[in-house]
Amino acid sequence: QAHCYHFNKMKVVLVLTALLALNYIDVSFSSNLIVPSSGKKIVSVTELNNNLKTKSTLFKKTSQLVESAPGGTSVEAKSIDFHSLLGPLCILGGTLAHLTLGTLYCWGNFLSYAPQYLKYYDGLEHSGVQPDALIILPLTILSMCVSMPFGPALVKTIGASKTLLLGSWIMAAGVFLSSYAKKLTTFILFYAIMFGSGVGLAYTAPMVAGWKWLPQQKGLVSGIILTGFGAGGFFFNLIGTNLVNPSGFDVVNGKFPDAVYENFPNMLRKLAVIYASLQLIGALLVSEPTQKPANQDVNPAAALVAPPAQATGVSIVEALQTSQFWLMWLMIVSSASAGLNVAAVYKQFAANAPALTGDGYQALVGGIGALCNGFGRLFWGSLSDKIGFKTSFISLTLLQALLHLVYPFSASTKMSFLAATGLCFFCLAGNFALMPPATQRVFGSRNGASIYGLLYSAFAAASIGGLLLSKTLTASLGWDGIFKVLAALSLVAAGLVVNLQPLKQLPSSQV
Repeated sequence: QAHCYHFNKMKVVLVLTALLALNYIDVSFSSNLIVPSSGKKIVSVTELNNNLKTKSTLFKKTSQLVESAPGGTSVEAKSIDFHSLLGPLCILGGTLAHLTLGTLYCWGNFLSYAPQYLKYYDGLEHSGVQPDALIILPLTILSMCVSMPFGPALVKTIGASKTLLLGSWIMAAGVFLSSYAKKLTTFILFYAIMFGSGVGLAYTAPMVAGWKWLPQQKGLVSGIILTGFGAGGFFFNLIGTNLVNPSGFDVVNGKFPDAVYENFPNMLRKLAVIYASLQLIGALLVSEPTQKPANQDVNPAAALVAPPAQATGVSIVEALQTSQFWLMWLMIVSSASAGLNVAAVYKQFAANAPALTGDGYQALVGGIGALCNGFGRLFWGSLSDKIGFKTSFISLTLLQALLHLVYPFSASTKMSFLAATGLCFFCLAGNFALMPPATQRVFGSRNGASIYGLLYSAFAAASIGGLLLSKTLTASLGWDGIFKVLAALSLVAAGLVVNLQPLKQLPSSQV
């Protein structure tokens, strides 16, 4: 019965995710898809029947339009090409795959269920000392940074769909293999290094494909897809907690009952299978616009895709030599440190607050935070399309600074802590949603994805730096002092973005 419950819950999650994604994907899509004005046409019923019998790579669906007129009734059939759905399905597939890639944020919750031998390098208990396993999230992000520049190159070679599937399955394999680890070093190899490397390869593939379908709304595309990356933590935090702690045991004297720790390996294996299944479905939905050469006969289906504009932009080497690249790198380090620190330690922070007890509540906080992370990516990505990158980033960093100043005081009640943590994740989402389209706009689309792969290394620096800051200053400054430092860094990021200017050597560059 328990297995049936989890299976039915997963089906509900998938249906809700699909409906939610389709609802957002539909926004403004039809007016921006690269199709000629003649993409829709009126045909007779006879012509329609003949078309349905002909061999074509394009599916068609029809709807009957009945019009009454004086002296008689005429019936016409309107042909609507399924080709117009390939773009939304591509974005939906990318969102579905990113639901699993974003489970790296589940580690802040899953860490509490890890057996003792996976929390410290020596496998022993160290009361009052933060676990060595907190390094998992920073190392995962670092591994993403190392592998991410290879993703766009793979897309050019084997396509976005295969790149997405390859990277995703490497990530899922890392989760599965980590379930057999008996030492933290072995666990890091699979759950951090292999996991992160797979995520890095797959990360930009669906966005690259989506940008080709909606070239004028890169912020919307990346925002929708990255919504999945953020929201994945919401679904899988709750699913993982139900798998590892189905009876809802609470911590007693800092520990769960042994049964919870014994369930940890099986939880990872089940999650790995779920991840791989969703990733396969997502990869199958991802596609890219194609066009036949001009000297070949083009059938109506192929003619629906207009020739893509010639990509412009600077080379990777040229980008690294610009002040704009390093300014954006410092902006990310200064701003993302705050949100990434909360994502890593919120459960440890809550464990020290008497008003925030209860494993179910703390898992819910992580889930709601991840959900805010997901919706925040859509919000900030869409906002940048409307008001620009600079204004959006300044708004983000000022809000983030205010939140971290009041965050320690939110521990007085469960509701205030839930709201504050959710808003911190919401701001963290902005850092990830604003940077991909901004990189494309500043450095051009020719190598924008590859340049962003290098720029992503700033998130690894922010994650590792935030963790070291937390472990180093906890004893001397306490939690209040740590969050004040993070708030100050957010203000530094707000000051840095004011100096960001377009590239002089690239006429199309904009900020």
